[in-house]
Amino acid sequence: MDKLKSILGDKYDEQYKLDELLNLIESYNDQTIILYSVLALLSVLLVVAIVYLVKNKAKLKRYSKISDVEKEVSSLKSKGNKLKEKYIKLKTKHDELSKEVGSLESEYEMIEYGLYESRYDFDSSLEYKQKLDEIRSDQKQMIKDKDAIYCNTEWTID
Repeated sequence: MDKLKSILGDKYDEQYKLDELLNLIESYNDQTIILYSVLALLSVLLVVAIVYLVKNKAKLKRYSKISDVEKEVSSLKSKGNKLKEKYIKLKTKHDELSKEVGSLESEYEMIEYGLYESRYDFDSSLEYKQKLDEIRSDQKQMIKDKDAIYCNTEWTID
């Protein structure tokens, strides 16, 4: 090899450089082929994806409405839960008011008949009872004396 190099001299170096350059070009060609192959494969995949989307566009559009329906169902469930909570509160308030009205109706009926419970500020129930007995005794006496009511108009009942 040394003999060949000494005979050829500079031409050997040039040939060596040319061989190196050809090898380099071939490796670039291999890399270029691989690169073009990858680009071609990506192009094919892109075309397949576009065709798939075009074919399934109607389905995608159709199913997009399902998403809207699901949102609406969720919204309605939320509103329903709020209404249930409000109903429970109002029902509780209604029950409380019904009890109070029942109590007031009962008290009103007693008042219509002239029977009502007076409220006095006494220190003990015994004082209250004594005062109540005194008032009832006075009422009975007024009825006996015909002083319980006073009316200027004379009238009779048939």
